[in-house]
Amino acid sequence: MQANHTDRPVGLYIHIPFCIRKCPYCDFYSIPFSDEAADAYARAVCTLLETGMVSAINGGTIRRVDTVYFGGGTPSLMGPKRLGAILDAATACYSLSANGEITIEANPATDFVRDLAGYRQAGINRLSVGVQSCNDGELRHLGRLHNRDTAL
Repeated sequence: MQANHTDRPVGLYIHIPFCIRKCPYCDFYSIPFSDEAADAYARAVCTLLETGMVSAINGGTIRRVDTVYFGGGTPSLMGPKRLGAILDAATACYSLSANGEITIEANPATDFVRDLAGYRQAGINRLSVGVQSCNDGELRHLGRLHNRDTAL
């Protein structure tokens, strides 16, 4: 007997479009970070989830989710409070696995380390740090804001 596709867990990707500045090689949609824009974006994502728009896309079925990935952009710029609110809204809309993997991307040039405890408290349990190279010349060529020592 074949399982219904709605019985299988899915992964949820939430795009966070904010960056300190656009890297020359990046093709993803991004805009400069501001607190006002981040607040408005977080509210919009929560509203989308809470109003059932996502549920309607899924045919009214509550899907099981085993991974949530906050990608971007630089999701860590949003801070634990905003990302936690989005994760809470996703949890209300989906059936999140108790041992699910919840990931955020971070830029080594940002001060994301100070917020690690807050991210953990918000439910985030995995961090993806954007270290494209440990060669300073390559990092300059890529237009990255950090150097090897900062990344390490």
